[in-house]
Amino acid sequence: MPPVEEVIPHIEYYYTWHSDETIDQYWKRIGKEWSEFYERFIGKHHEIAEAATQVISPNDSPEAKLRKLYARAQQIRNLSFEREKTEKEEKREKLKENNNAADVLKHGYGYGSEVVLFFVALARAAGFKASPVRVARRDSVFFNQGLPNERQLNDVVAVVVTGSTAVFLDPGTALCPYGLLPWAETAVAGLKPEKNGGFFLTTSLPSDSQSVTERKADLQLDEDGNLQGKLQISFKGLEALRRRLNAREEDDAGRKKEIEDEFKGWLPAGASFDLGAVTGWDQPDQPLTVEGTLHFNGFAMLAGRRLLVPLTFLQSNLAASFQRFNRTYPIYFRYPFQIHDSITIQVPDGYRVETLPDAKEVSPDKRLVYSIYAKQQSNTLHVERTLVVNGFLFPVEFYSILRTFFSGSKASDDQQAVFQSSASAKKN
Repeated sequence: MPPVEEVIPHIEYYYTWHSDETIDQYWKRIGKEWSEFYERFIGKHHEIAEAATQVISPNDSPEAKLRKLYARAQQIRNLSFEREKTEKEEKREKLKENNNAADVLKHGYGYGSEVVLFFVALARAAGFKASPVRVARRDSVFFNQGLPNERQLNDVVAVVVTGSTAVFLDPGTALCPYGLLPWAETAVAGLKPEKNGGFFLTTSLPSDSQSVTERKADLQLDEDGNLQGKLQISFKGLEALRRRLNAREEDDAGRKKEIEDEFKGWLPAGASFDLGAVTGWDQPDQPLTVEGTLHFNGFAMLAGRRLLVPLTFLQSNLAASFQRFNRTYPIYFRYPFQIHDSITIQVPDGYRVETLPDAKEVSPDKRLVYSIYAKQQSNTLHVERTLVVNGFLFPVEFYSILRTFFSGSKASDDQQAVFQSSASAKKN
């Protein structure tokens, strides 16, 4: 459901010294105050201009320049993503306050919002139209412009205009790759402060192709119905960023446990996963990739001389969320997403396919797509499965469509291929 604050009755109290202001006047005043502060912090510093010149090349395309400036900003030590320090540790380190973008460059550290402002200063020094934008994160509450409370706008990102395109960026979030915003900052209201007060805008909504989970399996099935082999999962875009941020304070053992706990939810009883290598924890522009070995005793069912082989062993928890017939609140996903499964199962020698389920493709709405198909090549079963949800907030009236969609996809996942031993075929 949406954040709790959005669905429970509550009263908002606030204090004001400008009781005669209209809502529009209130936000204009706030925008002016923020504009003064940000412009003073960003400033125009020769050190910033020199830093930008050192990073970019005149022959770089605008996007290449922005990427390099973004990477330079993320080299700043981000204090917002460090563990809370004790009073003794703070006194020992004696960090100085940053009063402007030049201080961030000089000190080499800053809080997330200061990293964003440092990036804006770099971009402006390189000739870009760049500005900070105060945004309202949607992980805890949805923004209400009619409520005169600036604390709703509780984060800051950067917007850079290149030609007719506005690009939203957040170098102040550790491990956030260029071109993405953390999910809570996407499709949210933001105030772009200016001298005249500024204006409201909406940050970009990521497409489902920016949040992808790819699961590939290369497995062997024995005559007793036991399954074993390699399993590789790649998380891309927001799927990778979310896991990186969740595990940023964990050591190797903690990260391993988080991955193992998640995988347990994908596997049915009788299946286990031996985690191998995990790569990409600290490489935001690369997928977060997990590799390991799957063991599943009793995966296929023996029926005489036949093997009944399920099309997939990878479970989805989504259908379980839609078991109730009725729904009270809207349905809220973090972000649009895709899941792609590619499963190869080598069946025992002497077995040939008897029946394969028909290919299934379901799309009750343009934002929902599911497909699964199986094919045989020699003694190998190959299954391709895709699930796409290209939306993040659905009204309660849409619940029945989602319920049917996910229950139907689970039913298709539960289909079986039938293999018959060649000895049985000759006998028949």
